[in-house]
Amino acid sequence: MLDEPTAGVDPISRRSLWELLQMIRRSGRTIFMTTQSMEECDALCTRVAILVRGQIVCLGSPNHLKHKYGQGYTIILYATIDENGVVTTLDHAIDFIKRTIESAEVFNQMEAYVHIQIQDTHIPMSQLFGILQQAQDDHGFASYRVQQSTLEQVFLMLMKQNDRLRGRPTRSRINLL
Repeated sequence: MLDEPTAGVDPISRRSLWELLQMIRRSGRTIFMTTQSMEECDALCTRVAILVRGQIVCLGSPNHLKHKYGQGYTIILYATIDENGVVTTLDHAIDFIKRTIESAEVFNQMEAYVHIQIQDTHIPMSQLFGILQQAQDDHGFASYRVQQSTLEQVFLMLMKQNDRLRGRPTRSRINLL
């Protein structure tokens, strides 16, 4: 039983501890631990229980939770920056993607990059990459990345959902099984 075993630990020691815990897990032993690190959950856990106000709100493997509670994909577009440090605008590419993918929603826009959430998980990846390649060809941004919902996004979504149901802020923590 471990309570936040890597809290306050430097990154090199954290990785060493993760390797030790993975070796113990592979030997057939069960490890119970609590953590607030979503990265740690993904790296170490075969089952995750998320608790809100002391109540388990979901339980499953990290991939199961991301698939069941995740909200599609996140696209990250990176702007082109010329030799003088001038950043090209991503506005036209964003407009193209929002017109092409109905569920596309910008949730974090900076000068040099933008995060776009795609809620629709039924879009085939080949179609999604085709749209992104067309946007890049037509609107000239440097590169893009597509990622699955993260455990952190799942956790935040469950927190918000709980807040809405209760009408008040919650204190939560992830407990790992």
